[in-house]
Amino acid sequence: MHRLDELGSSVGTFASARTRHAFRSSVIACGALLLGLLTGPALAVPMISEIRVDQPGDDTDEFFELAGQPGESLDGYDYLVIGDGDGLAGNSGVIEYWLPLLGLQIQEDGFLAVGNSSCMGTDVDGGVGFENSDNVTHLLVRGYTGLDFDVDLDDDGTIDNILWDEVVDCVALVEDPDGGDLVYCDTRVGPDRQHVLPIGKAKEYAPAYVARCGPEQWIIGNLYLSPLCQLDTPGAPNTTCDDVVPFIRELTIEPCMPYVGFAVEVRAEAIDFNDDIQSLRLFFRSGEGAYEAVPMAQQDAMTFTATIPPYAPGSLVDFYVEALDARGNRSLNPTSAEFHPRSYRVGVMTIPEVREQEVFEGDVCGTRSRYEGQVVTVSGVVTNLPGEFSDRFFFLQDGIGPFSGIRIYVPTEEWIPQLGDRVQLSGIVEEDRCQTQIRLLPGCWEVLGSDTVPIRPISGVDEIDREEFESMLVRVPGPITVVTNVVELPDSNSRGEHFVHRYFEIVDDIGWAMVGDETDYPDGIGHTVEVVPGLELAGLTGIVAGTRRTDVVEGTHQLEPRRDPDVLLASSDAPDVPQRIEAFRLDVARPNPAPVTTIGFSVARAG
Repeated sequence: MHRLDELGSSVGTFASARTRHAFRSSVIACGALLLGLLTGPALAVPMISEIRVDQPGDDTDEFFELAGQPGESLDGYDYLVIGDGDGLAGNSGVIEYWLPLLGLQIQEDGFLAVGNSSCMGTDVDGGVGFENSDNVTHLLVRGYTGLDFDVDLDDDGTIDNILWDEVVDCVALVEDPDGGDLVYCDTRVGPDRQHVLPIGKAKEYAPAYVARCGPEQWIIGNLYLSPLCQLDTPGAPNTTCDDVVPFIRELTIEPCMPYVGFAVEVRAEAIDFNDDIQSLRLFFRSGEGAYEAVPMAQQDAMTFTATIPPYAPGSLVDFYVEALDARGNRSLNPTSAEFHPRSYRVGVMTIPEVREQEVFEGDVCGTRSRYEGQVVTVSGVVTNLPGEFSDRFFFLQDGIGPFSGIRIYVPTEEWIPQLGDRVQLSGIVEEDRCQTQIRLLPGCWEVLGSDTVPIRPISGVDEIDREEFESMLVRVPGPITVVTNVVELPDSNSRGEHFVHRYFEIVDDIGWAMVGDETDYPDGIGHTVEVVPGLELAGLTGIVAGTRRTDVVEGTHQLEPRRDPDVLLASSDAPDVPQRIEAFRLDVARPNPAPVTTIGFSVARAG
């Protein structure tokens, strides 16, 4: 066992190769959000830069290195290695090394090296015990719970027991690509075919040393033929990388919701793993004209800035950044910038403008937003409770006219607004299963106050499946008849999450529609009404959303009631349907822009 006491109270207990171990649960448990096959590197800072896991004789020089923004805190980050734990066949997916990074930070040179190295020393000594003769996956995660160590319960190569909030970066070191233990990252390095045994017979090994030379480029160091100090550069640029292309890993604008009459600052974070970046340039234009280029000023070891001048209201501004190094290597962000640059639109658009559709012949959706792929800023009122449908999205509506609603996708849990909040936000327009949404940009949101939640009255259930009411809160009058029981449809997403879709079907004098049960609060069922065929409803309220059913045409809509008041039972003619009393909890909104909050609810009169 190896123990790193320099980190204070939040320390992990580590296992050397082939040793089962226990964990100290000293990290706060958080909701797990990411699973399945991981991708690396993430664009977020920091990232894994260099690893040594083996050497001739005793492994006294093992270390890992992170690259990132100088001075960046690593509180909340953990370094993990996934292997086989006890070395038994078929026991993949076990965390066999864990290091909480609480209290550490990226050093002023842009690196942090942890472990031991007789070559250059490390920033934090000791505590590293890596397995070196197997397939393993190294991960940098955020929000690891420490509550368990087996992340692949059925050993099928998919992480189904998620123990972290986010995978920031990962790399798999591979000895046997066709067998051995499973790995859990798309970025895979190895096997190492450079090793030569003393008798001259070549053999494949797991890499003893790897160094990152670009976003997806890694090199393998030679265990036997090169002295360690010709390779290892812990806490310094990877000089073993030859002719490395610079990497622009983060590109942001300020303000992220560009206002009329204001300039926009573009900020880029760039890194070159052999440390020879020469210059960065910003290219920008409005309309279809030629790009204007300006040099970007270097602010620190990684950060460069330049300014785009003000443009007229409604202008679409395209931009990208170019990096050059001393050897003439060139890289762009976005990488396909000459064809698909970054963009923003000056000023605030209306939701109906963003929802404006274009017809695409032969496309499964038929129509798509004409602003798909563009950054827009919109304003509206939130029409559902926090987390009511998901921690990852909410619905926004501005008025009750056609096309006045839109779904907002939140990639991280940085912000979940309250019901009735009037907000302004900026993000990228997307189509998700034929439902238009805005992917929120980090930090690009503002609560303007509170407002009345808009509800659009519609004439009958047949109007639920109309594109113009997508993502809008609507009210359907009765009488409405339930014609099916609740149907449960198992499904999974691209991250490997398994869940169940629930829906039932309704009719009225005009037509037919589907009603979904996609809410997550409080118990996976949005309303507590026991649905049975023949149940008469006096009305329904809910949000029109794209169905997730796989047995209907893509783009079909269904109604999503939120709470019990959205399902209005008919009077004495209704069947005797038992209902449960629903408990609720009141929380203080943070931030809470309103000095006074009025809370009201009604209880149906008995009898």
